[in-house]
Amino acid sequence: MEQAQRWLNNPAYDDKGLGQRAIAGIVAQGRKVARSLKEPERGDMLRLCDEVETLSQNLAQQCQRGLGDSPQAQAVAKRLAEKLSLLQTKIESAITTQVADSFMDPYTPIKELEIAAKAPLGTPNREPNYTAKSRNFIEHNTKLADIAQRLGEAGGCNDKRVVEEMNATANQLRELAPQVVSAGRILLNNPDNEVAREHFELLKDEWTKGMQKLTGLVDQATDTVKFIEATEAGMKRDAAMVAQAIHEKNPQNIVMGAGNMARRADRVIQVAGQEADNSDDPKFVNDVRAATEKVKNSVSPMIAGAKEVTVNPGDLDAQHRWHSAQQGVMDSVGDVKDAILMHQAPPPPPPPMEDIVPDMSHMSLESAPPRPPLPSGQMPPPRPPPPEDEDVYMAKPSSEQPIAIAAYELHVEAQKWSSKGNDLIRAAKKMALLMAEMSKHVRGEGGSKKDLIDCAKAIAKASQEVTKHARDIAQKCTDRRIKLNLLQVCERIPTIATQLKILSTVKATMLGAQGSEEDQEATEMLVGNAQNLMQAVKETVRAAEAASIKIRTDVAGVRIRWVRQNP
Repeated sequence: MEQAQRWLNNPAYDDKGLGQRAIAGIVAQGRKVARSLKEPERGDMLRLCDEVETLSQNLAQQCQRGLGDSPQAQAVAKRLAEKLSLLQTKIESAITTQVADSFMDPYTPIKELEIAAKAPLGTPNREPNYTAKSRNFIEHNTKLADIAQRLGEAGGCNDKRVVEEMNATANQLRELAPQVVSAGRILLNNPDNEVAREHFELLKDEWTKGMQKLTGLVDQATDTVKFIEATEAGMKRDAAMVAQAIHEKNPQNIVMGAGNMARRADRVIQVAGQEADNSDDPKFVNDVRAATEKVKNSVSPMIAGAKEVTVNPGDLDAQHRWHSAQQGVMDSVGDVKDAILMHQAPPPPPPPMEDIVPDMSHMSLESAPPRPPLPSGQMPPPRPPPPEDEDVYMAKPSSEQPIAIAAYELHVEAQKWSSKGNDLIRAAKKMALLMAEMSKHVRGEGGSKKDLIDCAKAIAKASQEVTKHARDIAQKCTDRRIKLNLLQVCERIPTIATQLKILSTVKATMLGAQGSEEDQEATEMLVGNAQNLMQAVKETVRAAEAASIKIRTDVAGVRIRWVRQNP
């Protein structure tokens, strides 16, 4: 998505087709996810994929004709960006729903396979039953592995380690499942062979541990609140199934729907427990654990109510007890979501205008002070430095200015936030402006060798500020995973900034000799380094904003404020 957005922000820039290929990858993911959906969601997503693909091809054709800067191309890019964002949101929502539905009960197929493999000789339909259970187990294993890998590819998880580990675990389970089935068949054919039994147990336990690991990784990669919302939607479908089954006096569907609700509730308890274990905020931990305890206590009455209506679906009192109990489960799940959301409060709103604009009603022109005398001497006084405000304008550079484009992208990211009360944003904006200045020096648009080197030093100094403020935020963040991610992202900045100083010095020696092979090589290395540095700062800003949500301001005394600018 990042690569696609870069192209759409500057279609005229020749990115060697990377942006269009990134969009094609997202479209392919959308179509893959759509195949697992039902109508009308499937048709809606496929139509959106077709629309994004058509707009992308249209924009690429205009760029090939040299019209990337034309108003028509810019209009197409804007519409494409909107549709692409919508597609990505739908993909993530669909995958979250699949996670909530399919990982609701990962272990029943392996349990059924074990029962079928250990069926005594003479059991009716012993062989066909094992074949059916083994087929169901393989399909179930493949489905969960597919969902996990789709989540890693398009689910919005930014933790590279989690995504890589999730993909590796999914592939291991793909390889292991046929071995489990084969070992089970050997046991089926040799029920008295202790070696065959031990071999099956060993592979079954290995698969179970692998699935437990995959489930944990999937939970880490999935937004907890969105997962609970998808679970709530699933519970509503299950409750509707039970209501229909009661009306039709269908005990089997009553049991199925109530069982699904119980399993979903258990998954909420599991996921919320992981959130609590991941937090260093005792109030958050206590609130979440108290909410999950309510879920645990509400499940048993629901199961009891389901048993009553299963035995006698026409009993109105039993129906009332069931409805009350199942609503209690859904309410308690909502309380868990609220407990998590309570500690993910949005940043405070901007201060009221009266705090920004002083009251001048008491002032009058008649009481204005006299005009100060003009300065004496031949030379005018030096111009004061520009104010460090968030409204510094940076024009969008042309496609032939890759360093300036990288600076502009960071500028756009930082401009989303006010720098008042936020030293990290102030430092990031400063870096963007300095990098734009360096772009001019590198292109030979004024400045000496010393100016280029000094600019690189100033960028390195500003990068130290960004890193320092990011570390401060990370140390006060109560979410261990977010803290680790922020530290990993910001620790890249000092290394890249040091490389920038070295490469700038090399480039400075080439000023005046532009066009040589050495100069081109130095420029390419400097461009790549500048792009990496701006990208690292962008990622740090995003990670710091996420970490700031999980800061306990009452204890840490944090003063940083994240206030969105008006678009």
